[in-house]
Amino acid sequence: MQNRRVSENLHLHATPPPAEAAGVGLAVRGRLLGWAIAFSVLACGAAPRASGAVVITEIHYNPPEGSDLEFIELHNTSASPADIGGWALVRGVRYEFPHPAAIPPGGRVVVARNPDALRSWFRIDAEGLFGPSIGSLDNAGETVRLVDARGAPVDDVAYEAQPPWPAQASGGGASLERLCSDHDSNDPCNWTAAAGSSPTPLAENSRAVCPPPPLPPSAVAINEIHYHAIGDRDEVEEFVELINTTDATVDMSGWSFTRGISFTFPDGSALGPGEILVVCRDVGGFQSQIGAPAAIGDFAGQLSNSGERITLLDRQGRLVDSVRYEDS
Repeated sequence: MQNRRVSENLHLHATPPPAEAAGVGLAVRGRLLGWAIAFSVLACGAAPRASGAVVITEIHYNPPEGSDLEFIELHNTSASPADIGGWALVRGVRYEFPHPAAIPPGGRVVVARNPDALRSWFRIDAEGLFGPSIGSLDNAGETVRLVDARGAPVDDVAYEAQPPWPAQASGGGASLERLCSDHDSNDPCNWTAAAGSSPTPLAENSRAVCPPPPLPPSAVAINEIHYHAIGDRDEVEEFVELINTTDATVDMSGWSFTRGISFTFPDGSALGPGEILVVCRDVGGFQSQIGAPAAIGDFAGQLSNSGERITLLDRQGRLVDSVRYEDS
């Protein structure tokens, strides 16, 4: 697995990571003199198991028929009933389960924005259907969080409406369905669009795959993100570093960053086997103050100091690589 790095202060590596990389691994926040702090990055790849018996398994956040059909489904993965009285959804939408409330072994419940509309549209029973929830799910993506009666986190999902999250769930009729209850809730590889664009409230998801399949290896990978320079020199020192993980030259003409920053690679851009390219916010300033064997720019926008997703697409708009970094 490839090790990526997220730099809050400046640290450029001299030796590229292994070319057999795929997905995402441990990123470290570099400093001058090479200090390193463990740091997590979310894209697709190996992730820890979910710890609780009750997990969020389906999210219908952008129904083309309207927001009255929004819902969140919970699944009890254990062989015992789960008492959820007093549990609550506290982010994304708000809803507190009444006392008593329980999910039977292997069962499911749904929290709907409009339970009557959901029951009528999907022709489901009222048993296991809760609501109405307060608020509406964000069509651009947000965090949905479930807590227990003491307020302790049970599960949360930070879904997004753009790749590598399934695009069909964003207004295309499908819901987001979790592939593996035991796998990390926030891994986009663990979510798929409901088959046939048909959500499955209170029913088994259309697919189940454990562990979920990883994204294919990226020919060009986002390898380092320098988003907050020492002394707040962000305007000059911000950069995103790319590495060619293959043994062949990659033509990057017309490729673009579309999330986090905006930059389109000019025609003739290419990256040789194992080569590294630094995409800068201010390439002139970066080269004069820091210097790099290969640098290009300027990208538009700025890297968020609190974290965001950075996405690289090829000329046809297909996903090349995507990394979500978070400040800690």
